[in-house]
Amino acid sequence: AMIVESQLDFDPSKLRVWPAYVALLHRTLGIPVLLVVITLDQKTAEKCRQPITIGPGFVLRPLVLGPSDVPSITDPESASRNPALAVLSTLAHADNVEPAEAAAIAFAAVRAIEDAPSFDDERKRDYHDIVCGALGDAASRLLEELMNQGEPRYQSKFARRYFDEG
Repeated sequence: AMIVESQLDFDPSKLRVWPAYVALLHRTLGIPVLLVVITLDQKTAEKCRQPITIGPGFVLRPLVLGPSDVPSITDPESASRNPALAVLSTLAHADNVEPAEAAAIAFAAVRAIEDAPSFDDERKRDYHDIVCGALGDAASRLLEELMNQGEPRYQSKFARRYFDEG
C-alpha cells in the first residue's frame, strides 16, 4: 500500500502523524506500507527525508520526491514518452531554474500533453493549466515565443479549438 503526502512547507507535526498513518493502514490491510512525500521545495524535501524513530528498531524513512529527484525534461521527444513526468518536471523546476530553461521544460511538457493519446480533452486542459500556472512571468513570455515559432503546430481538433479561442 502507498500513502502519498504533498507538502508545500515543512510541518514538524507530520513527523508524529505519518507513523500513525502508516501503522493504521498496515493494521487495516495487513500488507507493507510505503509513505511517499512529494514537495516542490528542496529545503522541505530535505527536512521531510529525516528518519522518524518510533522506538528501538522501529524507524520510518519516508520516500521523498523533491526537485532534485525529478529530471529536468527539455526534449519534447523524451517528454512524450511520459507526459505526466514532463508535467511534474515543470512543477519541480519552474521556480528553481532560469526562465529560459523553465520555458523549455514547459514547452516539452505542452507538446507531450498535446500528443498524449491516453489523455482525454479534460485532462489535457487541466495539465496545460497546471504547466502554464507554474511559470513565472518571464518564463511564460518565453514559452509563448516558443509556441509561436515555425509553422502552426496544432493538428488536433482539441488544440486548434483552444488556439483559435486564444
